Amino acid sequence: HPQSWKIEREMLEKIKKDLCDYDNILWDKENDGALAMEVADVLISDTSNIRMDFALLYERPVITLKMNIPDLETFEVSDMDTVWMKDAETKIGIVINKEEVKDIVSFTKKLIQEKQSADFSYFRSENVCNFKQSGQFIADYLIRQRNEYEVLQDGI
Repeated sequence: HPQSWKIEREMLEKIKKDLCDYDNILWDKENDGALAMEVADVLISDTSNIRMDFALLYERPVITLKMNIPDLETFEVSDMDTVWMKDAETKIGIVINKEEVKDIVSFTKKLIQEKQSADFSYFRSENVCNFKQSGQFIADYLIRQRNEYEVLQDGI
């Protein structure tokens, strides 16, 4: 994350040093994550919504690191009967807890192998409207609204 390079530089430099022997890791300092996501096979993330961007746009799996949120009453989610993201995160990949992080390599390999059988396009069609056509739908809607407003104004 671009902000991490600003506020967690020391930690990232240590991780970078620890992983320097791996030639399949790229370090991205760009503000736009699209370039990194385009070449990545798997995204490893906390509960950030970037997971949905990655899975829905690039149709690739996500490993979600389970985060313990101590008090849901401070979030809107406490007012909901169901939490869509909890179900969604298991449909776009897997969720692992702190104890399972030691097995991250095997989880990653498994997800890359299973990617072919994952149906990201079905998940997207069930959860996203007007994919790759939203601009046209929004423009059409605004034109209809303007036309209806003009008809109302003419009738007054």
